[in-house]
Amino acid sequence: MRLVLTISFAVVSLLTLPGRVSAQLDPPSTGGVVALDHELRMLGHYRRVLMIGAHPDDEDTELLTVLVRGMG
Repeated sequence: MRLVLTISFAVVSLLTLPGRVSAQLDPPSTGGVVALDHELRMLGHYRRVLMIGAHPDDEDTELLTVLVRGMG
């Protein structure tokens, strides 16, 4: 009888676990007002950067990210 109760408890616990976990997740978002403000500020701004590297690993992706996000 104790084994049946233990197995039943385990099954019920496992079946209710996904509901609890999914309830804690945030809903998908597109970034809201902050992302919209950034996109509106970027309209009409065309910048060009020429990066020359001898090898693919010479690329400075951090610098490109800073320039694209308007912090440079």
